[in-house]
Amino acid sequence: MSWNRGIRRCSRRSAMAFRSLRYAHGFQEPTAVNVGQVYVSRLGAKTRVLLAWLLAATSLTTFGAADAHVVIAQKWPACDWQVVPTPNRNPTRMDNALRDVIVISSNDAWAVGMASVAQEGGRVRSTILHWDGARWQSVRHPPSRGQALLSVAGDAADDLWTIGFARGRTAGLAEHWDGTSWQAVKLADPGTRFWHLNGITVNAPDDAWAVGNTAVPSGSLIEHWDGRAWSVVQNPASAGIDPARSSSLEDVAAIAPNDVWAVGEIGATDPAGPSRALLEHWDGAAWHRLQSPPPLASPHPRSDWLFGIAPVSSTDIWAVGSSNRHPGWIGGPGNRQLIAHWNGTKWSAVPGADQQEPGILDGIAASGVFGVWAVGEQAPFVGAALAERWDGTAWSVATTLPAGRTSSLTAIAAGPDGDLWAVGGTGLRHQRTLAMHCPTGGLSITTGATPPHGSIVFDTGGRSRHELAFTTLDGSGPTLMTNAESQNLVAGQAAWSADGSQVAFVVGSRHSWAYTGDGDLYVMNADGSDLHQLLPGIGLTHPTWSPDGSRIAFVRDQGTALCIVNADGSELKVIAKKRGYYQLPSWSPLGDLIAYQSAGHNTDHEAIFTIRPDGTHEHRLVRSPSSTGFPSWSPDGTHLAYSGGDQLRIFDLSTGRSRLVTRCALPACVADFFPAWSPDGSRIVFVRQEEGGAALHLYVIELASGRITRLAAPGRSNSDPSWRP
Repeated sequence: MSWNRGIRRCSRRSAMAFRSLRYAHGFQEPTAVNVGQVYVSRLGAKTRVLLAWLLAATSLTTFGAADAHVVIAQKWPACDWQVVPTPNRNPTRMDNALRDVIVISSNDAWAVGMASVAQEGGRVRSTILHWDGARWQSVRHPPSRGQALLSVAGDAADDLWTIGFARGRTAGLAEHWDGTSWQAVKLADPGTRFWHLNGITVNAPDDAWAVGNTAVPSGSLIEHWDGRAWSVVQNPASAGIDPARSSSLEDVAAIAPNDVWAVGEIGATDPAGPSRALLEHWDGAAWHRLQSPPPLASPHPRSDWLFGIAPVSSTDIWAVGSSNRHPGWIGGPGNRQLIAHWNGTKWSAVPGADQQEPGILDGIAASGVFGVWAVGEQAPFVGAALAERWDGTAWSVATTLPAGRTSSLTAIAAGPDGDLWAVGGTGLRHQRTLAMHCPTGGLSITTGATPPHGSIVFDTGGRSRHELAFTTLDGSGPTLMTNAESQNLVAGQAAWSADGSQVAFVVGSRHSWAYTGDGDLYVMNADGSDLHQLLPGIGLTHPTWSPDGSRIAFVRDQGTALCIVNADGSELKVIAKKRGYYQLPSWSPLGDLIAYQSAGHNTDHEAIFTIRPDGTHEHRLVRSPSSTGFPSWSPDGTHLAYSGGDQLRIFDLSTGRSRLVTRCALPACVADFFPAWSPDGSRIVFVRQEEGGAALHLYVIELASGRITRLAAPGRSNSDPSWRP
């Protein structure tokens, strides 16, 4: 079978893995942010509205989940790409290439690929490289003869997966890293003569997806890992559904357990006919095929392929690939880059940087520091590496890539500090592995200001920034603790350890925070020193410490799961996810319970629930005809402050009764929420929504006298307060 004929129905990842054989040759801010829930019951039927503080261009506003995607022009810093040396296997006889990369931290990254002899039936060996912060090194893994690795993904530093093919490209291959060694793991056999996997994504230790294709019969393949074994999952474009059509899935990305996307192509088999981009979505119960975007990449496209996908949020997803006027072909002068975007409602084609020049885009990634990047190559098979960046309104080409003309980039990944790694191959006679790095110089967003014990730390937002700040009861302050704006980031949602020595908080990009409220978990000392990320690549909100300081609880993936992780970032566990919606966890000072906000069964009213840290004894704590939320434990663990019916209330765990604390009434007051107890239990700081919902101000109530005082804080958008013990 000639290379050109074979490439028509081979997967893009496996075909490009063997490419070395060469057989065929005005900044504007978002207007709102999802950071919590306010229930405006006075407006009629209870309506969920999103707290719109942060980054408001002119004033605080609210918007619904179905609102249209807002296009934002971002001011990203320049990316100084640098080639970093990488090892090669037998470089005088074998072609080497890297297929995928994952970045765990600045000193922990992995790249996978293959080495091959450029001839029909030539030797093939899999490659795994590790970056330790200083250099790339080859890593021992299960016997690699006849194998190639095409994708790598992970949930944590000690939970990584890589997949590809084995036995001379006739079967799939999976290997797992447990923090110590790589071990082969048996995949589910789809029962076809030839099959392999192209892409993988990991949600949790018991939730991973891998995609690829099969032959004889030909179709796309999806497998799922449940923590014990891999299994084949039925999908709309699987083998045997339509014998006249063939399909392949090239990449997969998970946003949440019930929000997973896969991309590839589907087309006629014999004779080879037009193919179209294939987009599939997992909703937690089944895979569904979605309508692909209308062709845009070439004047008369006949074949569209998608090779990579990267979600910024559930309403902001990018996919990249290629379009060719020749049916069933990849490569050659007829290729034009294909870029598609999901806005939460539909997929649309977006023009690339230069639609008139040949090109293929293979990989895509989003960095909170450098924006969204896509990589590939110009004039496929003989051209130069290609990298493009999205600035919020258009794609532009990076003109300073240090790679040579006979080079290609097949994957790109962002690190927790926003730095980027791109990998591929370079060279014509004998290809070599290629790794390029765009460093950030490390995340530096702290001001060095130290909040005194007993001061109040809160989120403050304005026209162009969102930071952590603190103020005191005597009126001193407010003072900024972070300067996330300096790296085009936002910071908020502070939680103090019980001894007041450390603060955990969330850092995110302005763009993604504006639509999901999710970000990355960071921890630092009270004076801003020892800033470090705890969990890479996991979108989460509202951390809360265990009273002994050994663990942190939070909700991840837009509130779909309640999780706990050790304070050193190890042993991430999902303790609850059956409700599908969790918000604002609060760990009891007694250590035995975690309170959180969720929806009750058979109702859309929000309620407060508690659960033990081991995930048992989950039950509803506060019962009310109106929605309740924003739980906060008293220092002795005997009472729980919360927002109910737009008022602050206190629940007594010994009696099971609640009492009213504040009285909020229209038109002056819209809602009171986000309560937080003072360390001595005598006061509660809270947020009051005022000015018809257009402002969020901080107030303190003295529980003994009922006296309420407004705190000095900047602007009209301050929220999420907490006291430093």
